Amino acid sequence: MKIFILLLLLLLGLSSCRRAATPKQSHDRYAHIADHKIRNILIASIGDAGGLDQWNSIQDLQYTKNFSLYNSDGSIEKSVQQTHDYIYFPLELKITSIENQDTIVTQLKLGKYSRTKNGKLADTSQTDLAKSINTSTYVIGMPYKLLDEGARLTYLGRKVLDSGSAVDIIQASYNPSNYKNHSSDHTWRYYFDTDNARIVACWVDAGDHYSLVENISFKKVNGFLLFDERKSYRIDSSGNKLYLRADYKYGNYKINNKSRASMEMPFSASWLIGSWIRENDQEGRQTYEYWAQAADNTYAGLGYTIEQSDTIFKEILAIKPINDKWHLIVAGVNQDSTYFPIALNTSHSFTAINPDNPFPKDITYYQDGASLKVNISDDRDTIPFVFRRIP
Repeated sequence: MKIFILLLLLLLGLSSCRRAATPKQSHDRYAHIADHKIRNILIASIGDAGGLDQWNSIQDLQYTKNFSLYNSDGSIEKSVQQTHDYIYFPLELKITSIENQDTIVTQLKLGKYSRTKNGKLADTSQTDLAKSINTSTYVIGMPYKLLDEGARLTYLGRKVLDSGSAVDIIQASYNPSNYKNHSSDHTWRYYFDTDNARIVACWVDAGDHYSLVENISFKKVNGFLLFDERKSYRIDSSGNKLYLRADYKYGNYKINNKSRASMEMPFSASWLIGSWIRENDQEGRQTYEYWAQAADNTYAGLGYTIEQSDTIFKEILAIKPINDKWHLIVAGVNQDSTYFPIALNTSHSFTAINPDNPFPKDITYYQDGASLKVNISDDRDTIPFVFRRIP
């Protein structure tokens, strides 16, 4: 009865405040870039590559990447065949490499990194595994990743490459000590073709050497401009090529983009209704969620955590349509409510996304048998919640 009264009061409170439940205008995703020259180049480049909204709405991405590394005398150091499987909602990243008849699987799942070699768990640190995966997602995510939080961008002017192409140069510097989404502290210089703003090459200061990576060719897949062939050269400090260090061949792209179609689907989360208690909580803590459906078919929820009889966390939740789009609304955590547009929904799950929120950017609820599971995540980290129903 106590839970019922609490939910009833919550529903009445949300209904009375309905006129205030209007999200702020989504801010300009380029607003943090003060240099208008850089901003205009990135807007043009991202538009040429397929568009920011379209890229952010990808549900899963798969591709192959085969490459060889060469020694300075031209001999092959090693050849690797890779398959990349990226699921973005909830975040699961997997890279399968075949090297010298060994099969190496590196993955991020439920917020944990792991690596196996021929089926046996490898003793590799979380930091090294994160760097390996983040480097791959960084490369395939160009030019979108230049909008990442903490990236320090500087316009260095124009030059003409050996190929004769005129390019604009943008330097990107990173600080992994302060930003988890940065894979390394390498300095990159991206060369944007002045005709179409396409990245045709990049220069890298890796600390102990310099590299020049040329994007030889691209291919169009589902409206996205993606890598086809790339070559990496070891260069000296003046930019002179010393030798071919690597060549890369990409292919077999598969992209599943469900967001727009899913958002237009009728929304139902009757499987969410009820009282839930978290099973994988920290020792000494207990987290609860309660959900009910209102008369207008919207949903109201309450989540809170208790430690030593004290409530240490509380959030007021709602799921309702705003401007014909369903949103998950979280109140009581920050000064203002946070709005997460629901981008994907099925009969037993939904994913809500707000790429502008520091953490989480993605919230996924899904029914797994008798359990309710919730993953909150950003580009790197995922925190899983497992709930069981309270009778």
